[in-house]
Amino acid sequence: MKKQNLLYICGLLLLSLACEKTIPLDPGQTPELYVIEGLITNANTKHQIKITKSQGFNDGGVSPGVSNAEVSVIDDQGLIMEFVEAQPGIYKAKEAFAGEIGHTYTLTIKHNNQAFTATEMMNTMGSIDTLLTQIDVEEQADPDEEGRFYDILVFMNEPQETENFYLAKFFRNGQLENFDGEDVYVFDDVTIGEDLNALPGPVYYAEGDIARTELYSLSRQAFRFYSDLNANINNDGGMFSSQPANVSSNLEGGAIGYFQVSALDVDEVTIKE
Repeated sequence: MKKQNLLYICGLLLLSLACEKTIPLDPGQTPELYVIEGLITNANTKHQIKITKSQGFNDGGVSPGVSNAEVSVIDDQGLIMEFVEAQPGIYKAKEAFAGEIGHTYTLTIKHNNQAFTATEMMNTMGSIDTLLTQIDVEEQADPDEEGRFYDILVFMNEPQETENFYLAKFFRNGQLENFDGEDVYVFDDVTIGEDLNALPGPVYYAEGDIARTELYSLSRQAFRFYSDLNANINNDGGMFSSQPANVSSNLEGGAIGYFQVSALDVDEVTIKE
């Protein structure tokens, strides 16, 4: 059974029920859309923008990457960062740079006479104070994976004078653990209060594993995007499930996806007996 934890916050939607009605489906009505995924952080690196096209109703496989786009990011001081195509649909900054907390960044993409823009400010955030490990006695008695029964306990200090939202990512030996894309871990400062003390992450570890936690600051709009995304991913379509949410976006011009600008804090620990 998948582990549950307090960092797993689902978006809440109103429950609506309707009479059964047959609606003819026309796969040809599904429009092809640009899908844009971007991330700028305060880490000094060659940040990445991904551009693909949405697939048709009957299409399968990997979404096609969009080549030969013009991609750039400009900050509120007028500094322009140009991006070049590293592989189909993947654009990386020509030069490494670090975003700064409190600054605003605008993404511009041009392709085939179409233009898309998005603007986001890098918000302040709390920081990971400590990662500790402990044995989960119940998991040790009946582990889902042999030898993996160690918890990571997250301790964090949170500034209460500002409104803050967070995205957390958990890694095991360098591999992101999000249960095949089914889980998104977002939370706000109301959830954790002034301090986050000994909160277990969603992943179990074995002795010798390297546990890594990444914490990203989010804008209110980005928090809503990830909450909507999580709600849709975990909607099983059953009779009592909520209606699918329209996933919010900060992109202008008709594309879907999100341009995320986040402060980043990272900590990791090696599991020892």
